[in-house]
Order: sequence, then C-alpha cells, then structure tokens
Amino acid sequence: MVQSMIAGGLLDYLRIMLFILLLQLSICRGISSGEATLCTLNACFTFHREQVSFEDALSECKDNGGYLATTKGKREEAELQSIISQIDERHRRLDFDFWIGLKLPKGHCVVPDVSLKGFKWISESEPSEYSNWKKEPNATCTEDRCVFVHYFLSSREELKWTDGSCKRKAFYACKFYFKGMCKPLVLAGGEQVNYILPFSANPLNENNKLTAFPYGTYAEITCSGNVQTSICNLMDGFYSWTSPGPFCASGKPSCGYKNGGCDQLCLDGDDGDVSCGCKDGYVLDPDRKSCSLKDYCYRSPCQHQCVSGLTGFSCVCPNGFQLDEKGFGCIDVDECQNNSCDGHDCINTQGSFTCKCKDGYKMVEGKCRDIDECIEPRSRCHQKCRNSQGSYSCHCIAGFTLSKEGHTCVDIDECLSNPCEDNCTNTIGSFRCSCHRNFRFHPNGITCIPDVNVLPTAESSSAGQQNETTDFITITTDGLTSSKPLGTSGSLHNDNVFSSWTFICVIASVVPLLLVIVVTSGIVIFRCRRSKRAARKKILTADSYCWVASGLEKQLAKCDRSHESTA
Repeated sequence: MVQSMIAGGLLDYLRIMLFILLLQLSICRGISSGEATLCTLNACFTFHREQVSFEDALSECKDNGGYLATTKGKREEAELQSIISQIDERHRRLDFDFWIGLKLPKGHCVVPDVSLKGFKWISESEPSEYSNWKKEPNATCTEDRCVFVHYFLSSREELKWTDGSCKRKAFYACKFYFKGMCKPLVLAGGEQVNYILPFSANPLNENNKLTAFPYGTYAEITCSGNVQTSICNLMDGFYSWTSPGPFCASGKPSCGYKNGGCDQLCLDGDDGDVSCGCKDGYVLDPDRKSCSLKDYCYRSPCQHQCVSGLTGFSCVCPNGFQLDEKGFGCIDVDECQNNSCDGHDCINTQGSFTCKCKDGYKMVEGKCRDIDECIEPRSRCHQKCRNSQGSYSCHCIAGFTLSKEGHTCVDIDECLSNPCEDNCTNTIGSFRCSCHRNFRFHPNGITCIPDVNVLPTAESSSAGQQNETTDFITITTDGLTSSKPLGTSGSLHNDNVFSSWTFICVIASVVPLLLVIVVTSGIVIFRCRRSKRAARKKILTADSYCWVASGLEKQLAKCDRSHESTA
C-alpha cells in the first residue's frame, strides 16, 4: 500500500515536471532588458529601457510572442501609464522617448482628414479611431514614419503622439495576450515565492506588485528549505494554480497576512480558515478569492453596445448615431441640421454626412475653401481681377470700361462728352485736345486763346491752309496733361515761355534795324538834295548852250526839257 502511494506520488511528480518541461520548451527566450512588468485581466506588459529602432523593437516583441505596445484607447493608455509609473518610482527625473505600434509605411500618404492621419496599428486586433497627437504629422508619401511618445515627469498623464523617422533610437514596451490569468498564490506568511513568467527569464518574488499572472506562469515556493511548485493552468474551465497553497505545513492563511489572499473582503472563520467576499457591484469568482465586476450587461437589451458599471449598465451607440427614446436602440443623427457644412450643401447618410461645395469653392482637408480665381494660370479678366468669397470680379484701368460679358475691357471714347473747347481726338485709353490755327492753349490747359506771335503773312497764311490747328494737348490716363505746338516738342509751359522770349528778341532786333534804316534814309535824302542844288547852280552859271553829242537824240530832248524848266 505504501509502495503504491509512493509510486502514485512519484507519477504525479513526473507529470508535473513533464508539463513544466514542455511549457519551458514552448515559450521563447526571456526578455532580459525588461525593467518593469504589469499584467491585467488578459494581457501583460514589459517595458524596456534599451534604445533601439522601431523595427528592432517590433522584432524583439514578436520573437518573444508579443506585440509592440499600442494605445488604441483610454484603457490601453492607462495600462501603459501604469507600467511606466513603476519605473518612475525609482527614477524620478525620467525624460525619454518610447515607441508605440503605429506606423505609416512608405508609399502611403498622410491623410489630414482622419483621426489616425493615414497611420496603421501593427497589431492584428480590432481597429480603433482613437488618437492623441501632440502635433500634426509631417506630410509625406515617400518614407516610413513611426510614432513615439516623449515621456517626462510633468506630462506623464498625457502620452502624446509624435511621428518621426523609424531609424531613430527609443525605448519600447511589449504587450502579451493570454487566454486567462491567475490571482497570486495564497500565502500563510512563511513562504518565499519566485514567479517565472512565460515571456521573461527574470523571476519575480512575492513582493512584486502584480495582481495577476498569465497562463503558464511557473511558481517556486520555498518553505523551511523545502521547494514546491505550482503552475497557472486551465482547470475545470477556470484558470487557477495547480497547487493553490498555503504551502507551509504549520502555517494557515489569516486575514492579517496579505488579506488572507482575498481580493477584496476577508473574514476569519472560527475553524481557523478564512473566507473571502466582494464589495457591492462585484461577484466572487469560482476560485472563492477573486472578485470581478458584476456583469449587468448579461442579456442586456442594448442594440449596439452595453457598458457595465458598479450599479447597472448603460447602452452606447457608435459615432453618427444616438440613443432612441427608450435608451436601448440607436438612431441616425442628422448632422446637416447642425450646419456641419458651413452653409454648403449637406447630404445626410447613415451614421455620417457628405458636404458638396458651392461654385467658387473646393474641398480641402474635409472643408470647403474659397477658390482664388485671380491666381489661376488662365485668369478670365482682361486687365484687373478682384477675388471675393466664392466668386471674383473684373475691373479696368482708367480710360477703359467693362464690356457686357464682364471680362473684357473696351476703350472709352471721351470725345463723346466734349471735354475739349475746340478739337478732340480719341486715343486708346485716353484722348487729345487741339486748337484751331492762330490759337494756342491757355496756361490752364483747357481754353484756346489767340496766338499774338503769329504774323498774318502770306507764308503763314499758306501754312495755315495746310494745318488748321497750331497747338494741341493730350489727356493721359493718369490725369496729367501735356501740350506742344504742331511739329515741335515741349510742354505748354515751355512753349509759352519760348513764344514770349521770341517776341522780345524780335522787338530787340527790329528797333535797331529801323534806326539804321531811318539814319541811312536821312543820309541818302540829304546827299540827294545837296547834289540837286549843286547841279542847279551849275546850270544857272552856264551860257544857256547845250552841248550834245552827235547822234544822241534822247539827250537833246532832255536838254530841251531842262531849258524849259529853268525858264
């Protein structure tokens, strides 16, 4: 009988050792760089203070049966904050970057209109639209971009995302999913326990802060020099230890030592045993020690999703839907009633809406933006263009007016409004005034006055027949005026000055000439009279004979007339 009991015990021992051996062969090598470990109800995290590239971090986690940690929601973010806080207790001045499993592969573009900006989670689980960007990612389509979190003491509650090169160095955290978890072993007070997790070669003792251990965790319990083992395994449909404890033969659990192994409430029994209980809203698990939140959502009437709380449940609808009057069903939200398109055409859809931009606008980053028609390569305006919200208008420079079609500029015929006193000639974008012959412009540039410098000679009269005007002025588009005599150059002011000086010069030249003529005429008249007196005196003293050359009849007649005059 004793031999059969020994054989049976030895067989059980061999079975346990074989199971441990197979389990150790099935798990991958441990992660020696893990600085902290945290386990939740269905997953464990390890944080590594080793700076590696994104791909190296991804490979390290994958080789050990896990994934690079993600923050797809507030729950995962809180879990990651918890594991970092364990390191923060030992290193109060931490300031570092660490990778999360979010990446934009090369060839994919950043999309500003969506929450993840075109990035993808690397874990093969349910997608999420949760985002926590510190700033907008750099717009690119030509390189790999990976996301990291910059952690420092003053911002440990935020864990904001930043994109960067996947080749840079940063810390990382791995996440391991498990089918189930076991609560810590029940200890009487004299045991020493080392827990060896499936993904780590570094054992954890009973002073660790883990509240759950994953399936496959191997525990070594030492009591008075004796070593016992226990494994977290699936037993009768529940995850529990193969040997739950307590392990020391003389020791019994009590509420005074680690709450008797109870999760929440512990009661000492009269027989020396302890019994565990749970707070309101929780129920005792089959291991009779752990407590779980009461599932109020069991067979709930919620159409979409049920959220269990401490006192009951509530129904939740996806984005774009809202609860109906009963609070169980989900109905579509008409976003178009809230002016979601900022005045543009809105089309409501199930759970969402679509905007259609009006003419003069285009869709940019999910919103309708004004089109600046004036900067387009082919502007519709002939001369000037002025942009406005949703439209534009054409304008013309001075001397032109807008045509009926609203784009082309045509010349204005200013002469139709009689802007000139005498003659008007229309030009492109302006007009020109001119005066009739023998007239010139007054200094005011408008009135024509007689030109006193023009002499009515035959030459000027002939010239006047060929040119009806003697002066003109051109009105420019900038409002300035310029005038010049026909066939000359210069401004009106310069021409008036020139004419005045010409008049003075003519007068100054004529007066001496007249004096010379008068003096010369006086001298000629004086000499002529003197000559006549001398001739008359000679005739009176002569003997009244006339000497006439032979054959000169004209001279004889002249002598006869001379005698008659003296008689």
